[in-house]
Formats: sequence, structure tokens, C-alpha cells
Amino acid sequence: MARNWWKTGGGPDLGRLLFNGRYAIACEWARGSVVDAACGYGLGTWMLGRTCDQALGLDRDAKGIEAAQRYNTSSRVRFEAADITTYDYPECDWVVSLETLEHIPDRDALLAKFKEAARVGLVLSVPIVPDLTRSKGNFHNTTPAEMDGWFKGRGWARMFDGRHQDLWHGIDQEVYKVGVWTRR
Repeated sequence: MARNWWKTGGGPDLGRLLFNGRYAIACEWARGSVVDAACGYGLGTWMLGRTCDQALGLDRDAKGIEAAQRYNTSSRVRFEAADITTYDYPECDWVVSLETLEHIPDRDALLAKFKEAARVGLVLSVPIVPDLTRSKGNFHNTTPAEMDGWFKGRGWARMFDGRHQDLWHGIDQEVYKVGVWTRR
């Protein structure tokens, strides 16, 4: 599968990345050191490495991480195979985790880890269309109001609130909520 996403010679096939506007939003905000939790095959991590000083991509899929390491050509990007729910996160400027929290049984514990690690901010996305949140492997159906509740009154300020269409999958409606929060 990685060959479908990464072109031979290193670096991703940017045409295939166009569908992922969520990482484009993350690249607009995140600077300095970034941890990309649940990075899959590392394409978004590679994008973050183009705009940040350092990007660390984490994913439990060792084969995906192996492919990311093989095809990545950036010295500012590295990858580790790790369970993001038990990982000892380094202090960093930003944590990015897109399309992840709906798959985690104890998302509050993971969110606490993200908040502890991030000195500056978080970029998160979750599906907001009920049919998507009921798909196999999803534990949670998150509403935009609930997402805001994770941060309200806890020293975080919402800096960006966006909805993203997923035309790649043929869904011409707002499907994902993308949020950016920073420490006050």
C-alpha cells in the first residue's frame, strides 16, 4: 500500500496528498517541534516536516512506519513504531492527531497526554457525520460542542474551528471537524 502513497525516489506523490486538507491546516499552524500521533504511512508527518523544525511521526503499524522510513527523504522528519496510548511523549511545541480520537477507547487519557506534551498547541480532527462515526473500529461519536468542552476552562483557547469536506471519498458535505487550540 505504501507504494501507492509514496513515489519511488522519496517524498510523497503530492497529487495524492491534495485530498488531505486537514494536514494542510496543521501545516498552517504548527511550527517548531511537532509530534504527529497516529501518522499512518507518514505522509502528513512529511508535510509537517516541510514547515516545522522537527516532526516525529508515531503509529502502531510497524509496516507503515517501515515504509515511511524507507521513503522519507527529509532530515527533519523521523518515525517510530509505537502505541500512542502508552507512549512517553517528549515535550514538543505541537501535537497533531487527525482522525484518531474516535478509534481510542480511553480518548480522555490520550488527550491528557497530548495536552501535557504540547507547549504551544494541538491540532485535532474527528468525524462529525454519524454514519462515519459508526464505522468499524470507532468507539466515539464526537460532536463539535463536545470537542470544545475538552478544552474550555482548562487554560486553552480555540484558534481555528473548521469543517472539512471529504470529496476524496465522494462525500460532498462537511464531514470532519478540525480544531486548533493553543495554551493561553
